Amino acid sequence: MRQNLLSIKDLNQEKLSLLIDKTIYFKQNKPEKLLEGKKIALVFAENSLRTKISFELAVQMLGGIANYVQLPNFLREFDNTEREDYVDILKCVDSWSDALVIRDYSQKYFNTLLKISKHPIIDGFCCKDHPTQTITDLATIKYVLGDLKNVKVCFVGPSDGSAIMESFAYGAVIMGMETVFLLPYDEYLPKNSDFFKTISNLQKIYHGKFSFTSDKVSALKNSDILYVDEWWENSPNFLEKNVGNLQINDSFLKSVSKNIKIMHCLPAHHGREITKKVLFSRQSVVFKQAEFRLYSAIASLLYIFEIL
Repeated sequence: MRQNLLSIKDLNQEKLSLLIDKTIYFKQNKPEKLLEGKKIALVFAENSLRTKISFELAVQMLGGIANYVQLPNFLREFDNTEREDYVDILKCVDSWSDALVIRDYSQKYFNTLLKISKHPIIDGFCCKDHPTQTITDLATIKYVLGDLKNVKVCFVGPSDGSAIMESFAYGAVIMGMETVFLLPYDEYLPKNSDFFKTISNLQKIYHGKFSFTSDKVSALKNSDILYVDEWWENSPNFLEKNVGNLQINDSFLKSVSKNIKIMHCLPAHHGREITKKVLFSRQSVVFKQAEFRLYSAIASLLYIFEIL
């Protein structure tokens, strides 16, 4: 049976801890060529910088062969007429591959691959979950703070849902941490319809804490990490969304501990959800977090091949 990496909530604490620790290990140690000759297809229907390049480099460092498939290029001709059915394309790519990483906001191609492929698959962000980002985030926190025990994270983002926030909350609860969503309103409309049920079940098993609020003071009290969401939506005008008084700037940080570390999954939009000054401040570990995307990609690939 293939071992996929589709959602953080599918992992238990032992497996997630292993992925976190191995991510830190590969920050400090060069990996062996454990995937010599393995062919990994990177199937992307959407733009990507960190996920695409981190997996390309990870495959190469492990001795494998990365094959980047920019799906829209094969679906239509230059005159925008239909070139080939997507199922035909995916079946061909799958037949040439030993594993696949996919990004697909529509989830149409993602769900098709799950049905037709017998190879392990990594969800490279298909709108509902981003497991390798969460592994990256938790490894970064552990690397920077030294431990995940008793860590509190204030995650600032929209009330109408964020898959990055939800994926992180799953992972943090599994690791016994505390996560508070700081929102514009005292309501949260999740991207995943089963989010509240899932997070409640995880809390019962692992005793991590989760809550949400619009009260800045309580959300930030005793927080070790201030995580800034991109406030992303799969729509052409999402950057027009006003983040209001939740922009992370000098004024916001006046009431925050000077020891707090600031994270952002990137891309960041300077002057929107975070200022450039804060992004490049001493409190920011954002680009350390981005660096860790490579190490989590290495760990994730070894995980799906069951040689971690």
